[in-house]
Amino acid sequence: MIEITHKETNKRIDNLNLDSVLNVDTLKEVGDDIDNILFETWKEQPQYFVYDGGDGEVPLKNLGTIREEVGDVEAFISEDGNRIGNGRLQTTMVSHHKIPTKLPRISKILFDLFGYDNPTQKQHSEFIKRISSFCIFWDPLYTNIIDVDKFDNTTWNIKFEDGLHLDSDEFIWFKVNQAKTLNVMNLERERYKTLKHAYLAPQGFWHGVPKDSFGVSVRLGLANHFFIKEDWMSETHLNLIDYINEFDIKVKIVRNTQDGMHWHMIDYSEAEAFRVKGFVPNSHSGNWMGPGSKKNIPNGL
Repeated sequence: MIEITHKETNKRIDNLNLDSVLNVDTLKEVGDDIDNILFETWKEQPQYFVYDGGDGEVPLKNLGTIREEVGDVEAFISEDGNRIGNGRLQTTMVSHHKIPTKLPRISKILFDLFGYDNPTQKQHSEFIKRISSFCIFWDPLYTNIIDVDKFDNTTWNIKFEDGLHLDSDEFIWFKVNQAKTLNVMNLERERYKTLKHAYLAPQGFWHGVPKDSFGVSVRLGLANHFFIKEDWMSETHLNLIDYINEFDIKVKIVRNTQDGMHWHMIDYSEAEAFRVKGFVPNSHSGNWMGPGSKKNIPNGL
């Protein structure tokens, strides 16, 4: 579905992990404090926060108390009294959008990851220009009630996991705290859970959230010129570009052939979208359970 081959060694890999070139140690330093950062940000600017309700995106606004095994804990409550576990920080109510410019604690995490720990005015401006979408996925106030040293996020039962899906654009995915995980596809087209921090995600990147995955991950959409070298870029940013260019990346299956295929370093020349009965073209995100599964969408692979 996606072929990633090192240009010199001809070695095939399943997905392009970016932990070796991005400053993921800065993410580890933030760790579970991201829960507090997002909560304080919500207090100051709640208009950026939503969750998926029954009728689409709903403002994340009702704070209350709910009883858990550890006792009474602070939590966001839905209109019907249930705990909300799928919060998001994004700049509009209808779509992922550019990073908010007035959230310094959030933007610092992004800048540090790409080597801009003290960005100049030009670096700040040019970096922001190259962000095409931005969304933080947050299990609100969940991380702080989990003892990460004791919580086992390595267990994985394939029978109870959801299928993998495709998105219709290009982005970098990364997690902030150690407990957060991601399901991806290996070379045998089987699902597995990764504990890595960051991945390149062109169209054709099959992924999904594991059942037990607590914390915060970020979906950072990037325009093509983010990957074209400029003299203002940090060493980490330049190393990222060099690293990606070490590989031939050819995508075979995508969700959307009409848009979302802009990165010059990705070969989309043979990319095809699948059709699902009852859905308009380029709309279904797919559902990959593994080789031979009757639940696979598309099922002809």
